[in-house]
Amino acid sequence: MISSIEQFSVQANTCLATELKTSNACVNFFKLYRTGGADAVKQLSANAASYLEKDLDAALNTTEQIIIISNAVLFLAQ
Repeated sequence: MISSIEQFSVQANTCLATELKTSNACVNFFKLYRTGGADAVKQLSANAASYLEKDLDAALNTTEQIIIISNAVLFLAQ
Protein backbone atom coordinates (compact mmCIF):
# COMPACT_ATOMS: atom_id res chain seq x y z
CA MET A 1 0.00 0.00 0.00
CA ILE A 2 2.80 2.42 0.83
CA SER A 3 4.33 1.98 -2.63
CA SER A 4 0.96 2.78 -4.20
CA ILE A 5 0.78 5.97 -2.09
CA GLU A 6 4.27 6.87 -3.32
CA GLN A 7 3.19 6.47 -6.95
CA PHE A 8 -0.03 8.34 -6.25
CA SER A 9 1.87 11.25 -4.69
CA VAL A 10 4.21 11.42 -7.70
CA GLN A 11 1.15 11.74 -9.93
CA ALA A 12 -0.29 14.39 -7.59
CA ASN A 13 2.97 16.33 -7.62
CA THR A 14 3.09 16.20 -11.42
CA CYS A 15 -0.47 17.50 -11.55
CA LEU A 16 0.39 20.38 -9.23
CA ALA A 17 3.48 21.22 -11.28
CA THR A 18 1.43 21.64 -14.44
CA GLU A 19 -0.82 24.24 -12.79
CA LEU A 20 -3.52 23.18 -15.26
CA LYS A 21 -6.52 21.20 -14.07
CA THR A 22 -7.16 19.77 -17.53
CA SER A 23 -3.61 18.48 -18.02
CA ASN A 24 -3.08 14.76 -18.59
CA ALA A 25 -1.33 14.54 -15.22
CA CYS A 26 -4.32 16.02 -13.40
CA VAL A 27 -6.84 13.92 -15.30
CA ASN A 28 -4.83 10.78 -14.51
CA PHE A 29 -4.48 11.82 -10.87
CA PHE A 30 -8.24 12.32 -10.60
CA LYS A 31 -8.89 8.89 -12.13
CA LEU A 32 -6.51 7.29 -9.63
CA TYR A 33 -8.17 9.18 -6.80
CA ARG A 34 -11.63 7.94 -7.79
CA THR A 35 -10.54 4.34 -8.37
CA GLY A 36 -9.05 3.60 -4.98
CA GLY A 37 -6.60 6.36 -4.23
CA ALA A 38 -8.94 8.09 -1.81
CA ASP A 39 -9.53 4.82 0.05
CA ALA A 40 -5.79 4.16 0.33
CA VAL A 41 -5.22 7.63 1.81
CA LYS A 42 -8.08 7.13 4.28
CA GLN A 43 -6.73 3.75 5.33
CA LEU A 44 -3.20 5.04 5.84
CA SER A 45 -4.46 8.08 7.73
CA ALA A 46 -6.57 5.91 10.02
CA ASN A 47 -3.54 3.79 10.89
CA ALA A 48 -1.01 6.61 11.12
CA ALA A 49 -0.36 6.15 14.85
CA SER A 50 0.63 2.51 14.46
CA TYR A 51 2.93 3.37 11.53
CA LEU A 52 4.59 6.08 13.63
CA GLU A 53 5.31 3.55 16.35
CA LYS A 54 6.84 1.04 13.94
CA ASP A 55 8.94 3.24 11.66
CA LEU A 56 9.08 6.98 12.24
CA ASP A 57 10.97 7.85 9.05
CA ALA A 58 8.63 5.87 6.81
CA ALA A 59 5.58 7.31 8.57
CA LEU A 60 6.85 10.87 8.15
CA ASN A 61 7.59 10.24 4.48
CA THR A 62 4.11 8.80 3.97
CA THR A 63 2.59 11.79 5.80
CA GLU A 64 4.41 14.13 3.42
CA GLN A 65 3.04 12.18 0.46
CA ILE A 66 -0.49 12.39 1.84
CA ILE A 67 -0.10 16.17 2.15
CA ILE A 68 0.96 16.36 -1.51
CA ILE A 69 -2.05 14.26 -2.50
CA SER A 70 -4.34 16.46 -0.40
CA ASN A 71 -2.94 19.59 -2.02
CA ALA A 72 -3.67 18.16 -5.46
CA VAL A 73 -7.22 17.31 -4.44
CA LEU A 74 -7.70 20.86 -3.15
CA PHE A 75 -6.20 22.27 -6.35
CA LEU A 76 -8.67 20.29 -8.47
CA ALA A 77 -11.59 21.25 -6.21
CA GLN A 78 -10.98 24.98 -6.57
